[in-house]
Amino acid sequence: MTTVPQSSHTVGTIESGTLVRHDEHDRLRIGIDARVLAETPPMGVSRYMTALLRAVAELEPQYEYILYTHTPITEVPFTAQPFRQRVLAGKAVLDNPLVWQQLAFPWHAWRDRVDVLLSPYYSGPLFSSAPQVVCVCDISFSLFPQDFPSWIRFKPKLLARPASRRAARVITISEFSRQEIIREYGLAPEKVVVVSAGTEDHLWRRSRCVAKEPVGYVDAPFFLFVGSLRPRRQVELVIQALALLPGPYHFVLVGESDLAKHAALMSIARQWHVANRVHCLGHVADEELDDLYRRAIALVSPSTYEGFGLPVLEALNRGLPVIAWDIPVMREVVADAAVLLQSGDVAGFAAAMLRVASDPVLRQALGRAGKEQARKFSWRRSAAALLTVLHEAARKCKPFPRFWVARRNAGR
Repeated sequence: MTTVPQSSHTVGTIESGTLVRHDEHDRLRIGIDARVLAETPPMGVSRYMTALLRAVAELEPQYEYILYTHTPITEVPFTAQPFRQRVLAGKAVLDNPLVWQQLAFPWHAWRDRVDVLLSPYYSGPLFSSAPQVVCVCDISFSLFPQDFPSWIRFKPKLLARPASRRAARVITISEFSRQEIIREYGLAPEKVVVVSAGTEDHLWRRSRCVAKEPVGYVDAPFFLFVGSLRPRRQVELVIQALALLPGPYHFVLVGESDLAKHAALMSIARQWHVANRVHCLGHVADEELDDLYRRAIALVSPSTYEGFGLPVLEALNRGLPVIAWDIPVMREVVADAAVLLQSGDVAGFAAAMLRVASDPVLRQALGRAGKEQARKFSWRRSAAALLTVLHEAARKCKPFPRFWVARRNAGR
């Protein structure tokens, strides 16, 4: 387990339990494909990478972080030092995401003489002058292609495998995903490193997400779902479970802005005669999400597959009980701090919802266990792990000719 560095100038190996300085790269210049940071509204990978890069900059503020993006990033702290933005836009050819990633990004990174590249979203340039670290949070686009439109699943499915194989290191968010990536892409186990999520609230905050409608109107006791609506997340089963419950319980969903998906879900709710108790709120601001976490009975996560489950960790950190299917990654994230059930058991899910709703002692016990479990996750430790990976990747680069080294040093 990686230990937290005692100073902001220490990075090192993950396996040893201590962090060892790599002096040959005293001041890294890191080039980051930062398009995901400009995502509006921010989804899972965007939230993960935002918090992680904030923690990295707090840990090593003397490094250079060059954010290559297609549109200016307005989120704090990416507008100021130690971050620098390079907006690669203005030409029609750069509107093509593949051209941007495979040509413009590595070309400008070469001109900026970066030491190492970080590609956060499943793939990266197949050819670059600097070693590369690729982030692959899961392989859902391969296992569940029906969950994604073709224009989204095409690039990761086509490029994730070769980019991962060419990369110096691959990072992922859980041990479950690590094992899947090793198996699916045929990578050496030591090449794939877990850089988990954390729980420090100030690093989660995003300012660009506003609610589509006020959330305070849900006055009745409610269960909460947070995330996009994909078939593998089976939220329709929660609606069926809701119909089995006695009493005026409601179901609130946040995190999906597709009105067609809202309409389809409400159609299911009408079939089960609970449409007046199901509320699709779309995306909400962080402050409003905090209020929902505070007021909900429990977070429900009936997903059959996740790379991690960021909302689950957020709920644990706030002492909100979690009810979920018993899948491997849930056991990794929640351990014994949640109610885990056999996948597909609607009656069992309904019984668990009723038990948690009607037993305040159980809710308090789950809340305490959740907070204890959440303390095992730290953005600062994850930032130290990422810096270790970036240093190890930078050490793998081939030596530059002497005239190139002189130019690099003169330009710093």
